[in-house]
Amino acid sequence: MITNLTDEKQYKHIKLCKLYKKRWPVEESFKHLKLRAELENLSGKSHITAQQDFHRIIMRANLANILSDQITRKGIKEINQARKRTYKINRTQAYRKVKDLIKGMTQEFDQICKKIQNYAMALIKQVERHRPNRSNPRIKRYAGKPANFMCYKP
Repeated sequence: MITNLTDEKQYKHIKLCKLYKKRWPVEESFKHLKLRAELENLSGKSHITAQQDFHRIIMRANLANILSDQITRKGIKEINQARKRTYKINRTQAYRKVKDLIKGMTQEFDQICKKIQNYAMALIKQVERHRPNRSNPRIKRYAGKPANFMCYKP
């Protein structure tokens, strides 16, 4: 760990390690926003468009997290009981599938509930195996970032 806090009396090594462990989930959530929710891919160049895209992406990510954590928890437990290894929700699929759910938010309440139920069932069908303490790094297949095609929105 690298830090500029050099006073060993005031900043104990153990306290810095605990602080680092508390910060790690924040770093992971930023990674998920950048990679899965595509926070860097904005649809326009103006500051208003950037703000709209940012809020849309944050809302989509929050909705995907809430639904995948709360609604499908029981379904994942049932899947894990029937299998040898534990499985978890594929978060990338959760972000992708919540787009269609947001499009239908202006419909009737019954239709929204049905869409949420369909969303939960789709996530349960696409679970991935949970591998704790994985020691082999993944192979990087792409050297650079994909090209950004930006449409101008005034």
